[in-house]
Amino acid sequence: MSESLLTFELGKPGNTLEIHMNEEGLSRLIDRLQRIPKHGGHDHLMTAKWGGGELSEETQGKNNQLIDHVKIILWP
Repeated sequence: MSESLLTFELGKPGNTLEIHMNEEGLSRLIDRLQRIPKHGGHDHLMTAKWGGGELSEETQGKNNQLIDHVKIILWP
């Protein structure tokens, strides 16, 4: 099994969100999204340095800024 890759990054000039992932990262993201309606309507994805482990800690895009905490919220 490969290591999961999932990052959310701000691209230049800072108003573009890039989501980088491999197949395992995609599967894990889909699983997390499907859990949201059953688990309080939101979820947090974080890098290990922010106390999580769902997100990878290395940027994939050149000159991008890594986002360490992503909060996903489901509105009724």
